[in-house]
Amino acid sequence: VTESRETAARLSRSFQQHVRGLRQQEIAGASLSVFGEKGCFELKVEDVAKAAGVAKGAIYTHFRSKEELLCAAFEQLQSRVAAEYQRRLGGLPEGSDVLAKLALIAGILLRLDAEAPGFEFSLFHRLPCALSNMRQECRAPAAEEGILSGAHHDTLPAAGLAQVFLGLVSSHPIREMARREGAPQASRAAVDFFLRGAGAANVAKG
Repeated sequence: VTESRETAARLSRSFQQHVRGLRQQEIAGASLSVFGEKGCFELKVEDVAKAAGVAKGAIYTHFRSKEELLCAAFEQLQSRVAAEYQRRLGGLPEGSDVLAKLALIAGILLRLDAEAPGFEFSLFHRLPCALSNMRQECRAPAAEEGILSGAHHDTLPAAGLAQVFLGLVSSHPIREMARREGAPQASRAAVDFFLRGAGAANVAKG
């Protein structure tokens, strides 16, 4: 009987944790929507609560601050892209260099921008800036660790290069090129432009 009660208690805690995790994801997703509409400094917790369909107080049971909420939102956005990147990485020819990986991540982002309803590509560029202003460290692991690992640059570390690259790919000219000529063409253009600015010889060693 004691063992059955302990098992039931573990299952109950596991279920509660699962529900809590789902609620956190819903709130983080709602904050992305509000952030995309209002930006960092106009974003209010009340607006996020309304978008998520919860009371304002419920937000603070999951996140201690607006900064923590935005960090969770950005991690959710990154995870979505990183999962797609990992899924498609195996389709690259064996021995593909960092340039091919850069083009892959750019293509994923540009296709999402063009095809996925509600995907706010600009958030990839705006959220790190917002979090930086809030004194929160924010990285882009899909671009940094999965793509620029091993790349060298005289002044910028891989994290800095990743943010520069994401900013370039999310720029209006590259996004418009993707809509006119397709994501592969725009991806190659973004990589070429990035290499001219970052230093082709250094990045290509990654």
